[in-house]
Amino acid sequence: MSAQDVRARRLARLAARVDWSRMIDPYTGEQYGPEVLAALWATDPITADRTCQILHYTANGDGSSVRAAAAEMLPFLVEAARDPDVTVRFEILRTIADIADTGNTAPSAKVDPILEGRWRPTVAPAWPAAWERVADALLPLLDDGNDLIRAGAVGALAQSAAHADTLIPRLRTCFENEPDLWMAERLVLAVGELARYAIQRREETLAWLRFRMTVEGKGEEPDFDEDIDAWVTWDEEVRHDVRLQAAQALRRALPDHTDPR
Repeated sequence: MSAQDVRARRLARLAARVDWSRMIDPYTGEQYGPEVLAALWATDPITADRTCQILHYTANGDGSSVRAAAAEMLPFLVEAARDPDVTVRFEILRTIADIADTGNTAPSAKVDPILEGRWRPTVAPAWPAAWERVADALLPLLDDGNDLIRAGAVGALAQSAAHADTLIPRLRTCFENEPDLWMAERLVLAVGELARYAIQRREETLAWLRFRMTVEGKGEEPDFDEDIDAWVTWDEEVRHDVRLQAAQALRRALPDHTDPR
């Protein structure tokens, strides 16, 4: 069987799981069908990116509500994000993160006074269970060789409120082993986001973030020519200065708390 045949079968399997009657543009009423799957997997990045934007808009509208289409498309969005052949994996992960963030915040969002009584943000009933079922499928992407994909996975998983207590230790372990400062910063911010929803691990997570505020990094780089052993030791040590991100994470975890530090 050719690669094209394998992909065709795969897309047909995904398409069969979707209630396409719910895949409707929230403003024009246009209904989308299985053709969006082929376009999302397109080798042409422009076509794939445009399709990702369409799906983002269909699920999330103006960003204030989670529509019925979101739960329908979520499984194939996750599968696409996990497929190295897809050219817009990061954009897909960002879409998932945006929808999940809205799902977490819309139920308690404040409505502008002019709109009170006329409209309020909504979350489709099927979304929370759909997100809870598939969030764990993104965990392998934390080990992806591409920094952007790892960052996208971290951003999406940071919105997995139902899994906060199990995800926080995983992200902290990733942080301890992460050689790249930029990725380490993303991990700290994600821990702060999840701390908002943690129950069993909330206090220890807050303590960990406060500790990160005190760690200044591994100091000045030794002169390679003067002491190569000292330089090698310095180079191999992983101790990132993420004090600013730890402060931001704590502000996210404790929005009503004022800390003079």
